[in-house]
Amino acid sequence: ARTIAAAAIGAGAKTAVVFAPSNQRGYRIKDDFQAAFTAAGGEVLDWYGYEPALQDFSAPVATLLNVTRSRERHQRLAANLGVPVQFPEARRRQDVDMIFVVADPLAARALASQLRFFGAADIPMYATAQIYNPATTGRQNDLNGFIIADTPALVAPDADASAVRAGLEAYWPQRTAYIRYYDMGFDAYELIAPLYANDGSPWSVRGLSGDLSLDEQGRVRRVLPLAQFRNGRPVALDTERLQPIDSRGIIGQR
Repeated sequence: ARTIAAAAIGAGAKTAVVFAPSNQRGYRIKDDFQAAFTAAGGEVLDWYGYEPALQDFSAPVATLLNVTRSRERHQRLAANLGVPVQFPEARRRQDVDMIFVVADPLAARALASQLRFFGAADIPMYATAQIYNPATTGRQNDLNGFIIADTPALVAPDADASAVRAGLEAYWPQRTAYIRYYDMGFDAYELIAPLYANDGSPWSVRGLSGDLSLDEQGRVRRVLPLAQFRNGRPVALDTERLQPIDSRGIIGQR
């Protein structure tokens, strides 16, 4: 959440709205994002706590994008005038620079389709890495355009990361969804030697679970790289510019 907040501010976002599940974890992530976004000069205009078991997200999306209010204004105007009023399309709010989504893959796909339906495809959409299930073999095109912060092993795998995944797929294919934890275990083992041999000087290294660094207080810190879903797959954004999506969820060129 903090990485996403910093990335959005760095991309020029000043205002945000948030979708998060109405449970303790969802509230904590929302609060962490809001604290980091606000501290960097941004403002969370509104947020919606949805039920995790929800199947239809049209009402939450319409509410948070103020489409519901637009329709209500039309109804009041027609009632006051006493005649039919032409109203071709409800308009969403125009004061949002980014949308932050906390969701699992199923909820994220449903939210993405509703956001595009209500005309929000041109607003940069960020999400937690939870929207991406690495065990899924098919392309997840519904998520195109979403920007996430995830482990280097999944965003830009090297030989070690590929070996860890190959081992899981060969011997424990049912555990592939938990590959992020195996990446963390790999890094924990790899850090034993440099931690014990270190003279106290700060250092940094790209691990499988993140960009790891030892600070002056002896704490290991982790930063996650960014990725954007393109053609159903997360693509590293370390050196690339973000690309917009159209109303169909198709990546364009900038």
